[in-house]
Amino acid sequence: MRRHYRGHDRVLIVTDEQAAYNRRGGPTEHIPAHVPVYTWNLAGYRTGHGPSGTANRHVFGGLADAAFRMVQLLESGQSADRPDCPWLK
Repeated sequence: MRRHYRGHDRVLIVTDEQAAYNRRGGPTEHIPAHVPVYTWNLAGYRTGHGPSGTANRHVFGGLADAAFRMVQLLESGQSADRPDCPWLK
């Protein structure tokens, strides 16, 4: 993230959570706290790389096309059921 973050207004991360974070702060430590970060863990519904739901940091388990609607919902302060995930039916 340190190499690629260039003042973006939000950051979306898609990961399999296979990286080891030896430094405190993990992958978002170089992103200012006021910038929202959304992470999708492709490994499924496991623990993510950091806290979620506060301080502009959101970590989700699994990924479907509808999942990206969460960005707009969170940024507009709306609530909704989780996006339709065909594999959960």
